[in-house]
Amino acid sequence: MSNRLFRIEILQPRFDQLYGEYLSLFGEANTDLQTPNERTIFPDSLIKSLPKDVGEVCKEFNFSFSNNKPFSSMLLLRRLLPLSIVRKFQKIGKEDEIKQDDDYFDTKQLLGKVQIHLKDKRIYKEIIDYKLLLDSSQHSYTFNPVITDVEGAAIKLRVLLEDFFVDLVLNT
Repeated sequence: MSNRLFRIEILQPRFDQLYGEYLSLFGEANTDLQTPNERTIFPDSLIKSLPKDVGEVCKEFNFSFSNNKPFSSMLLLRRLLPLSIVRKFQKIGKEDEIKQDDDYFDTKQLLGKVQIHLKDKRIYKEIIDYKLLLDSSQHSYTFNPVITDVEGAAIKLRVLLEDFFVDLVLNT
């Protein structure tokens, strides 16, 4: 048995090298293979309170984030932002306010419309500040996000989702 374990240990550096080369093909060569991130941004308690499709994106984000995938994590956040706004307007019965000619507004217009429905107006400003970062993940060929960029943006989106979909009842 120990002889077999020794062979696996010999192969591990080669596996890491090949996996790193594979990741470099997809723009994620800086991924640290040895230290997966144990944290998740979107807890199960939040995900349970979200519309199903929004929760699925959050789960997929948690997986990408915990595996140190900054590009895929950023793109998932970019998808999550407009999707959560649309679902919020559907939840409150005001979907027509965010459509023109049967098409939803773009993300910037959606953010403008949702501003009045936020419990904490500071959330809007912080999301707007991170929107450039999220957009750059797809449109800038020189921007290389790192996992800490992703974490900051994700935390802001988590606060937004909690504002949208979590109803807190305080017992006094």
